[in-house]
Amino acid sequence: MIPHFLKTKQLLNLFFPKQCISCKKEGSFLCDDCLSLIEVNHFQYCLCEKLEKKNKCNCCKKRNLDKVFSATSFENKIVQKAIHKLKYSYIKELSIPLAYLIIKHLQVIDCQISNDFLLVPIPLSNKEKRLRGFNQSEEIAKIISEATKIPLFDCVKKIKETKPQRKENIKDAFLITRDVSNKKIILIDDVYATGSTMEEVARKLKESKASVVWGVTVAREIS
Repeated sequence: MIPHFLKTKQLLNLFFPKQCISCKKEGSFLCDDCLSLIEVNHFQYCLCEKLEKKNKCNCCKKRNLDKVFSATSFENKIVQKAIHKLKYSYIKELSIPLAYLIIKHLQVIDCQISNDFLLVPIPLSNKEKRLRGFNQSEEIAKIISEATKIPLFDCVKKIKETKPQRKENIKDAFLITRDVSNKKIILIDDVYATGSTMEEVARKLKESKASVVWGVTVAREIS
C-alpha cells in the first residue's frame, strides 16, 4: 500500500508538475540545460573583490575568515532566480543544483579539503526558520556533506534578528554553542556580498579557538 503522503506528492506532481524556473520545461525546478548555462568560477576571490589564488591581500589579512570560495557570479540571472525561489518561494529542491555548483567549483580549482574539516551552515534565527520552514544554507550543506563525506557540525546559533548585509546590527548576533577548539570550519551560505555575516561568525569561532575558518557560497555579489 502506498503511504498517504506519497499519494499526495504524486497527485501534486500530476496536477502541478515541476517546472524549470528558467525555461519552464517540465520535469525539474532547474533543468540540466539551464544548469549548464551557469558558468562556474575557475578562480578564487580574496575576501575583498581581488582575485587571489592562495593568500589574502594586505587589506584583508586582519580579517577572521581565512579564505572564501564562491561557485559562481550572482550576476547570472538563473542563479539569482534559483536562490530567490529557494529562499522566498520555499522550493527546497533547488538546494540540490546549487550545492552541485559549489562541489563543481571546488573540483575545478582543485581545492584539497582534508577530512578533518567540518561543515557549518550559517544559521537563521528561530523566527526566520519558522517562517521559511527550513534554512537554505543548511539544506545546501547537507547535500555537500553527503557528496563529500565532510561532517556537518551544528555549533552556531543566531540569537538576534538582523537586516540583510547591515554591518551595524550583525555584531554579536551569533552564539557558539559547542566546543570548536582547534577545529577547522567551513561556513556554508548562499551569497557572499559584503561578507559581514560570515566575518562575524568567523570572529566568534576564532574567539572560541577554532583554528581555521573558510567561507563557501553558491554565488559572489560584486559591487
